[in-house]
Amino acid sequence: MSYYRTFIQDFAKLAEPLHNLTRKNATFVWDQECEAAFLALKERLMSAPILVPPRDEGQYVLDTDTSDTALGAVLQQEQDRQLRVIGYASRALTSAE
Repeated sequence: MSYYRTFIQDFAKLAEPLHNLTRKNATFVWDQECEAAFLALKERLMSAPILVPPRDEGQYVLDTDTSDTALGAVLQQEQDRQLRVIGYASRALTSAE
């Protein structure tokens, strides 16, 4: 089985303009920065590895990463002797965190 990192490099940083749109009391303004972030994330999420549904059998692998500003995780499962991505999660940290 081949192990490889499947993180989207700097996902939280890339997605920050989109996350900012959903903050409490934020004015929703879709600007060029939001469009660029959306297109970059769309391209990366549509490129290998693509998400697959979990199966009843197969070992799970959880990769996590953190920085001063964000947290990220990728849940993978061994399927057909390869690690397949089941899900991504990330978020920006609050100033208190």
